[in-house]
Amino acid sequence: MKVKKIFNSKDAAFTPLLQERGRGEVLKVLTILIFLAIFSSCENKPFINATLKAEKSGDCSQQAPPVQMNKNINGERYEFSACLQDGFDEKNYSVTRQGDTLLVNIAAPTTNTTTALYKLTLDIDAYPQYKYIKLGDQILDIGISAN
Repeated sequence: MKVKKIFNSKDAAFTPLLQERGRGEVLKVLTILIFLAIFSSCENKPFINATLKAEKSGDCSQQAPPVQMNKNINGERYEFSACLQDGFDEKNYSVTRQGDTLLVNIAAPTTNTTTALYKLTLDIDAYPQYKYIKLGDQILDIGISAN
């Protein structure tokens, strides 16, 4: 009994292309098409990733140092001080986007509570880029963010 081949390389649809150009060029073209298909399927959706670290640094009568910002490939780091409720929980904050501005909302102390000065370190990675950030009552023009 004779077995018939299901796939014969001579019957392949791209055989004329192979004969005309050579295998090296065809592999280059196929590689480029595969990479184009992969990269075109990638889509960046808007996001904001933020982490806050708080360290008690004294009482609220001390002068707070100015805001410091460091940019790198992973986003931005803001270091600033704020007078907050004593025993401040690092989870009591939120970061939202409004246009090209990030709004950082930190729980303000209530009127009849003990307060302390906290050194806050806020790491932010956001897409799309933002130009302003509002930290409490301050609005900072940071230009274009690093990401």
